[in-house]
Amino acid sequence: MYNAFISYSHAADDKFAPALQNALQKFAKPWYKKRNLEIFRDESSLSASPHLWGNITRALDESDYFILLASPLSEKSKWVNKEIEYWLEHKSIDNILIALTEGEIKWDDKNNHFLNPDNNSLPPALDDRFNDEPFYIDLRQSKTESDLSLNNPIFKKEILKLAAKLHGKAPNDLASEEVSTHGKMIRLRNGAIGTLMVLLIAAMVAGWIANEKRKEAETETEKAQSTTFVAFAREQLDKNPTMAIRLAELAWETSPTKPPVLAIQRIMSEAFYGAHGNNMVFYKFDLTGHTGPVSSAVFSPDGKQIVTASFDNTAKIWDATTGKKIADLKGHTSWLSSAIFSPDGKQILTGSGDNTAKIWDAATGKKIADLNEHTGPVSSAVFSPDGKQIVTASYDSTTKIWDASTGKKIADLKGHTEQVNSVVFSPDGKQIVTASFDITAKIWDAATGKKIADLKGHTGSVNSAVFSPDGKQIVTASQDGTAKIWDAATGKKLIDLSGPTGYVFSAVFSPNGNQVVTASWDNTAKIWDVATGKKIADLKGHTNWLSRAFFSPNGKQILTASYDNTAKIWDAATGKKIADLKGHTERISSAVFSSDGKQIVTASYDNTAKIWDAATSNKIADINGHTGALSSALFSPDGKQIVTASYDSTTRIWDAATGKKIADLKGHTGSVNSAVFSPDGKQIVTASQDGTAKIWD
Repeated sequence: MYNAFISYSHAADDKFAPALQNALQKFAKPWYKKRNLEIFRDESSLSASPHLWGNITRALDESDYFILLASPLSEKSKWVNKEIEYWLEHKSIDNILIALTEGEIKWDDKNNHFLNPDNNSLPPALDDRFNDEPFYIDLRQSKTESDLSLNNPIFKKEILKLAAKLHGKAPNDLASEEVSTHGKMIRLRNGAIGTLMVLLIAAMVAGWIANEKRKEAETETEKAQSTTFVAFAREQLDKNPTMAIRLAELAWETSPTKPPVLAIQRIMSEAFYGAHGNNMVFYKFDLTGHTGPVSSAVFSPDGKQIVTASFDNTAKIWDATTGKKIADLKGHTSWLSSAIFSPDGKQILTGSGDNTAKIWDAATGKKIADLNEHTGPVSSAVFSPDGKQIVTASYDSTTKIWDASTGKKIADLKGHTEQVNSVVFSPDGKQIVTASFDITAKIWDAATGKKIADLKGHTGSVNSAVFSPDGKQIVTASQDGTAKIWDAATGKKLIDLSGPTGYVFSAVFSPNGNQVVTASWDNTAKIWDVATGKKIADLKGHTNWLSRAFFSPNGKQILTASYDNTAKIWDAATGKKIADLKGHTERISSAVFSSDGKQIVTASYDNTAKIWDAATSNKIADINGHTGALSSALFSPDGKQIVTASYDSTTRIWDAATGKKIADLKGHTGSVNSAVFSPDGKQIVTASQDGTAKIWD
């Protein structure tokens, strides 16, 4: 559980938010506690990593208060608005606390609302929501590192007000507690120094005696350790064969004279060829070295390397066969938004909150080039289909094209006036489409950077823009409740897809390009005929937000997943509901088809996954055993296995035909953020909040 959740714009308050979190956790902290409050602060950018939304809602559910860092940029942030909307739907508005970091908010006592809602620092989700003046503090004077310290009386005074709310105490009482705690710390420090001096003298005398006895005890200890390791290994045989092998190896290494050879050989044999036989999966390597959460881990196209990206400002390249670190990719000074291989696997591209992207040699880790002309965090960085170009998008409202071999800038794609939400190449790599908060999308020539067309007509932020499979059309999705189809060659609007009554967060083409499915926050999806713009069907039935809506591989079905704890299968030709996939008791975090389209796996916050027959909608199996919410569930490339990742710090492999567990992948000490198969399906890489990635056979 968290005492509070901090919601903020990473572009505006990336340095302010951690300082606030640290101050609240240290205020009036007793010496014996690590922190005085549990404060959740999202260290990633949801604009760069929207797949982490499940982690955010889980933290919101577990928080007592919502702290909003109000600024002009947070007012425009769709993710801050989305966090507020989720809080208001599930929690009390009375528990929203506001810290003003930039801009203006002024309360009108006469009319009981904030003045100038269209041009203040309060996000739209809170406009006209308060009946009485809410709690808020003014931190606009705190700018520098020294300002954001409890040694600064102005900052400390405001923190006292906020901390008192979280502790449920009067500010004067908490201030007295802070003074008392500080006094105790001084007395403890002075007492500890005196005690240490006495102990130091005693330790010198005892040291000589202990050293003599140590030599005698070492041999007996080693024997006892070896015997203990053998006993532990036997206990782990059925639970964790990999651990049994490791313990048997330790038994051999620690025995000073005659290792129990027969016992160790028997353990090794049973672990490898026991009840699980050839289906056993072994944990192979720790990819350790990051000092912050690992946000992503991906295989190279040939499966021989892995690149990991972390909030510790670095990426690392690993040999997927041995787990040996090939190189540290150092040089960024802020969190990494992405790290990906080029299509041929010879280069790596990283994007960061430090306003830069960098190109690296995947074989050596040597930096090839700095792409450092943005003035805001790089939210997206991708290679063209042929790998010869790179396009980067930034919070600074610009997109740039670069030569992938030299890092030389080819063109500035200027024209957007607000943050670019998405940027993608056409299938042939000749065009680029960008979508922005400034309510427009734009088409660009990828060779020259020349703007081909403005896609104007939306009245709300354009959330996404994607090409049709043949590259001849583009579909845009917007907060204004509409989607639109455009001619990719001219930018001419072909069709309005109007009908949703809420924020349209995605619009995708069918595999043959003949249809589009849109998903909206009005709890519905809709199917459209691309040639005519005619609505084919409303996919109604969900009672909460949709988290996904997409076509099956053959384009004949549509799968929707929702926060109402269900998924549904629809006939793409008619929109007729084929089946309800019911049984989960919490929201569904992911839902995917197998590569052949014959099966579906759903993963949920109820700690389970379920396998379904896509043709009949019959449930094939329940996947039970995790003790925490599932972040994802994916099929192997051949569709024969499923890997699940969970907040319980484990990953598991399952037989896709029966749902029977094949193996537990244990070893992480934090939530598993992602788990993916290598291209050949022979390995799995997991990335965790504990700062490590691991490779598994």
